[in-house]
Amino acid sequence: MQPDIWREKRAEIKACKRYIDTHIQEPLDLSTLARRYSYSYSAFRAVFKEVAAYTPHQYIRLRRVQLAAQLLREGKSVTEASEQVGFETLAGFYKAFRSVYGISPQAFLAERGRQMMAQPQLREIADFCIVGYVLPPVADMRPVERGAYWIVQECPRVSAEEYARIGGGADMAALWVDGPDGGRYLIGPPVDAVGYVPEKMAAQAVAGGLFLEFPVPGPADTFLLYDNVRATWYYARQQFLPGSPWEEDPARTAFEYYGETHSSVLIPVKERHTEP
Repeated sequence: MQPDIWREKRAEIKACKRYIDTHIQEPLDLSTLARRYSYSYSAFRAVFKEVAAYTPHQYIRLRRVQLAAQLLREGKSVTEASEQVGFETLAGFYKAFRSVYGISPQAFLAERGRQMMAQPQLREIADFCIVGYVLPPVADMRPVERGAYWIVQECPRVSAEEYARIGGGADMAALWVDGPDGGRYLIGPPVDAVGYVPEKMAAQAVAGGLFLEFPVPGPADTFLLYDNVRATWYYARQQFLPGSPWEEDPARTAFEYYGETHSSVLIPVKERHTEP
């Protein structure tokens, strides 16, 4: 496929994936989706799989199951989660869930629940910068879906030579920079100081200080990592911090860390103020 045509196809499928993600709790008809992007059904299926490595049906099923997994963590019953993400029968939901995670929803909850109980470590971190790819948010994004956002979006690419000039190593860091338009998400190598920023990337300073580092269970499968990062954010902010002697410091920025051997969520904290 010629480079210009390939870029056009990638842009179309990227837009389609964003549409699916935004409407994942609604009925999604594949023939209607194909017409939306001016394809026949067969051509749409072929191009989608070529670009995304999934058929449209597989991608929709995956995203619905991932959302259902998050709803289960948030306290929904299996039946409620199944219905809210659009499965017509519980049998269909169980089959789809097993195809993604290899276990039942109940076993998933028990296993992931134990993993998320790992205690965080208190760390003092120096100021640093991220030189990262910039990803805009999709419309109507739920807060929990901001975790590991890079996994479900298409990152721009720079040459190996340009990337080497940044001066970072194999480790990656990622964070949201909030703004009136929804902000932006950056992912890239952490560096002590910014020396070179490729045209397709941007630099963001991260204020150091005291952080709680929450370990993320790190399966090799990318989409399971996505689930576990999101679950770690939920555990950290909704379950651990409210009852702890620490509170999140709004003057500094939380971030994700992806190393060669482990990943983690780091939240800036200060001692909780209590009334005498």
